[in-house]
Amino acid sequence: MGMIAASVFNLANSIEATLGSLLLTNHFSFREITFVAGGMIFFGVILIIVTHKIEDKSLFTAPKEVYE
Repeated sequence: MGMIAASVFNLANSIEATLGSLLLTNHFSFREITFVAGGMIFFGVILIIVTHKIEDKSLFTAPKEVYE
């Protein structure tokens, strides 16, 4: 699980750097880029909430034999 989390973190960093570079190249101001970054954070929070609601929680529970 740790490798997946690190991979996703690195992917997000590369997307942010690429998007920031593209916006600066197209003459966006730093203020506009900040609003875009805030929108990305908001989108990430929405994804966290949605995936928390739909994920199968049974994958993270121990079998009943462990409790007996």
